Amino acid sequence: MLHAITEPFGLLIVDDDESLRLSLLRWAQSVGLQAMAFESAEACLQAWRDHQFELESSVSDGFKVTHAILDITLPGMSGLELAGHLSPPLPIDRTIMITARASEFPVESRQFHRGRPTLSKPFSLSALESMIGYDVNDHSDDC
Repeated sequence: MLHAITEPFGLLIVDDDESLRLSLLRWAQSVGLQAMAFESAEACLQAWRDHQFELESSVSDGFKVTHAILDITLPGMSGLELAGHLSPPLPIDRTIMITARASEFPVESRQFHRGRPTLSKPFSLSALESMIGYDVNDHSDDC
């Protein structure tokens, strides 16, 4: 489980499924979280290179990402490859991997994939909130 969140944080969402990506973005905004969403790893990396966001260790005053939700299976670069580009400085335990293909992983690695917390689609928002350490009691929709 991730550390309890005591300060404002920024959430990075990367998923090629538009409806899920937009649902997660709307959820984040509805609970007062800053969030950015991208349809591909390449688009995310380009935005990072263009300084549209910084990772938490940055000293800038711009949008700071402290947590990421990355789909493992993306067209082009995978979510795992993207996570490798982002960490460090984004800590491995603050990168939540999501997948519709959990059955492809060994049973013992389904909660963590390559050391990163992992959720199988569909998942509940309460499970996501628990993983990122953010408690929002009035949301029960599934993603």
